[in-house]
Amino acid sequence: MLPVVFNAGMDATGSLQTSMDMVFRVLKSIVVPLGLGFVICDVFVTIAWIWFVVKGKLPVGKIALICNPVMISLLGQLMNVIAEGLDSGFESFGWLLMYLVCALKLVDGTEKV
Repeated sequence: MLPVVFNAGMDATGSLQTSMDMVFRVLKSIVVPLGLGFVICDVFVTIAWIWFVVKGKLPVGKIALICNPVMISLLGQLMNVIAEGLDSGFESFGWLLMYLVCALKLVDGTEKV
């Protein structure tokens, strides 16, 4: 979203400073909801996932601790340091891994639908 605001500012004004000011104004208006959404949706789910795995509430191995949005996002950031641009989609990949591990371990597979 912020690159779109920047590009629109550049197209409308042609001024780098004005475009950057527009981006920071938009960022100030969305930083709190985005931050809260991240904490509620990703951090709390990661804490719960780690608790469930450590306490043995899910029949998964300890290696499954890495299968959550925050841990995979951190791995994505590491990948971004190694090769710029490789972090795209890592948070969603963490959600996918978490649900996939649950599905594979909690669904027997012999049951007919």
